[in-house]
Amino acid sequence: DIDTTATLAVAEGASVHERTGLAGLALVATLTDREGASFGLWQPAPDTGAAQADTPGSLWWIELLSNDVDEATHFYGRVFEWQSRPTAFVPFDRYIVFERDGQQEGGLLPIGEGWEVSPSWNTIVSVGDADEAGRLATALGGCVHFVHTVPTAGRIAVLGDPGGAVFVVRGPVPSGPA
Repeated sequence: DIDTTATLAVAEGASVHERTGLAGLALVATLTDREGASFGLWQPAPDTGAAQADTPGSLWWIELLSNDVDEATHFYGRVFEWQSRPTAFVPFDRYIVFERDGQQEGGLLPIGEGWEVSPSWNTIVSVGDADEAGRLATALGGCVHFVHTVPTAGRIAVLGDPGGAVFVVRGPVPSGPA
């Protein structure tokens, strides 16, 4: 229930910016957490939302970048009933996986020293080849900010569009040299 969830989020320190209906598809709301990261709520009406995942062009993962891991895990744990499971993988020595009922639903990456980013959510889109997506973004006037391989997850590329908007894609680990 979008109203119950928004009310709980506000009680935990969030701000609601907008709540609206999308022509019989869903109710949606845009909120901001205490660190300033914006996030959305979706209540199906009757559309269920992201019915397809992990195929090129679809949602692969959601990930919060945060300066305050303890606050963020508490906040999102309360609002979405997520349990947090600490882990690590190269090149990051700390990562939090958000789970509910044993299913992974997203993650939290602590913002590192010297990173020039603000607390925010990344919606990571699946692509056939993350390196090729980076080459295409560059050819179209965008840029590649960062690329790395997570052995258990895939090749992640943080890209920018010509207007400066940042987005993240994930492709399989390349079989040859990267």
